[in-house]
Amino acid sequence: MGYAAIFVANAATAGNLLMVEKIAGVKEELSSWGLLYYNTFLSLPFALIMFLASGELPRVLEYEFLWSPMFQAFLTFAASQAFLLNLSIFLCTSLNSSLTTSVTGQMKNILTTLLGFVWFGDVIYDQTNVMGMFISLLGSLYYAYVKYTESQAKKQAQARAL
Repeated sequence: MGYAAIFVANAATAGNLLMVEKIAGVKEELSSWGLLYYNTFLSLPFALIMFLASGELPRVLEYEFLWSPMFQAFLTFAASQAFLLNLSIFLCTSLNSSLTTSVTGQMKNILTTLLGFVWFGDVIYDQTNVMGMFISLLGSLYYAYVKYTESQAKKQAQARAL
């Protein structure tokens, strides 16, 4: 069940990035703020349906610290961080490509996992974990190198054309 959930999450993320890239390319007058607004507005009914169907509403209302000022402050902080993350994803996708945004997200995940390996002592190091991290890191670095050389070649071609 866990792998199916991860597959669905990855497919939804890829679809979202492709949608942002396509809309940003077609609607150049629509800023990242506008894209974020419409994305939130259109996804809100689906999120609300999932929230109600999952049965989480009673558990949320029963949470003993729901109205605690400290909880409210941290909830507001977490929501603002999620907003900034979404805005940065929209900016990255509209300025680059959905593939670049996906690879930078993968790099973030790799670095987060590596820091988790270092900071937390309960990680079991086995050959599969280490090889998976190594392959992911190499792939992301190779992609960054290819994109960098492409951008340098494009700059040189533009300089020669002038």
